[in-house]
Amino acid sequence: MDRQEAVKHCKSGAVAAFISAAVTAAVVFFAINSNTDADLPYFNDPIIFFDVLLIVGCAIGMLRKSRAAAVTIFIYFGISKIAITLETGQATGLGAAFLFLYFFGKAIQGSFA
Repeated sequence: MDRQEAVKHCKSGAVAAFISAAVTAAVVFFAINSNTDADLPYFNDPIIFFDVLLIVGCAIGMLRKSRAAAVTIFIYFGISKIAITLETGQATGLGAAFLFLYFFGKAIQGSFA
């Protein structure tokens, strides 16, 4: 992998992280404003905004080609998806999760190159 390709992979991982943060923030806003426990009960908590801040921080780190940020977002996203699946008992959104993990994995590869 040459330098330009590595930079491209880091940027695409950062874009994926920003998209993930935006989607998470939108879901949390919807869950809080719907004020119901039936729709998205696990996202009806303002504490999840710390999750959004962590994702944005890792995205900024990936823009700067940080190895720690790329590895952190990959591990954190994978563990959080597994935890949500175990708590809800439903494996929804696995296709999107694998797509994000693919881009985060490429960002790890780019940051180490």
